[in-house]
Amino acid sequence: MYFIPLTQPESVELVIHALRAAGGNMDCRSCPVRKACEKQCLTIADAVERMFQSQTLPTIDVEPSDTPPPAPAANTKSPGRLRVVK
Repeated sequence: MYFIPLTQPESVELVIHALRAAGGNMDCRSCPVRKACEKQCLTIADAVERMFQSQTLPTIDVEPSDTPPPAPAANTKSPGRLRVVK
């Protein structure tokens, strides 16, 4: 599994190109999903390209928010049945 920074258009274009190359010219013996493949890399490349062109790729909000996150609720329950063993 790879993490692709979707906020960088060059990265998305590179992934689309790599998926298309894998579906057409590459040796599939090194692919981790070669047994259940059916050339899904081409389908994924088409889907990512459509989302990229229509600007509907999901993104992570990298802008820091002005409001701090809410504080977690205090633990009002009993400590439980666990005990410290040294």
